[in-house]
Amino acid sequence: MNSRILWAAGIALGASIAAHAQSSVDRSFTATGTSCGDVAWSAESLAKYPGIAGACQKVVQRDGKYYVNFVGNVEKVADGGKKVIVNFKGGESLTLTPPENLELTVNGRKTKPARLQRGDQLTFYIPQDRFTADFFETPTAPIQEIPIEPLTPPARLATPAETPAPAAQPAPAEASPSAPTPEPAPTEMSQAPSTETPQAAPTETPQATPAPAATETQPEQSRRRPFLWLIAIVVIAAVIYSVMRNRKLKN
Repeated sequence: MNSRILWAAGIALGASIAAHAQSSVDRSFTATGTSCGDVAWSAESLAKYPGIAGACQKVVQRDGKYYVNFVGNVEKVADGGKKVIVNFKGGESLTLTPPENLELTVNGRKTKPARLQRGDQLTFYIPQDRFTADFFETPTAPIQEIPIEPLTPPARLATPAETPAPAAQPAPAEASPSAPTPEPAPTEMSQAPSTETPQAAPTETPQATPAPAATETQPEQSRRRPFLWLIAIVVIAAVIYSVMRNRKLKN
């Protein structure tokens, strides 16, 4: 009898622990009514999607379970429809990972995820006991459940305290006060200063190119020209005189 009681108590305790674990971890929200204000989202849901509460459209009940309704627009379809990024009210977005054989109702027609276009409007529900996207057209229609890709936490940035400090540079050696720095020995110039005034180095001036020397024939020619003119004048005068004299003799 005691063993049966202990066994029943163990089952009850395990069920209680499992229920508590589901309610505190797996549950996406708890609700007390069919109004968006009656929904209390879990800390895990709010950590992933801080604006999810403001995106609630309505709350419905199905099979004794609460569902929060959302309406979103397709932003991007990747990997041949294996990933569908949906933006919904409040600026939030999530990535659905639908199976290939799934068909969603878009604008009254069945559409494969790979054929979804940017801007297509999707209506889906998130149940209270798990964070998935459920699709059903009516409260009695079959539920099509699509997993929601978990968010990848952003890379942790190093804080200023964690930033490695630059390597310490060696401090310059300081002269010891007891050992003064020796002065440089004076050079010979400082010992015997020269009284001579330093002369500026002569600068080379460009020399004019000398004119070509006159040849010996030039002065001789210049001396001979007056003499030749004189001879010519004398000859002409003699000829004139001779001609005039002959004329007088004939007369």
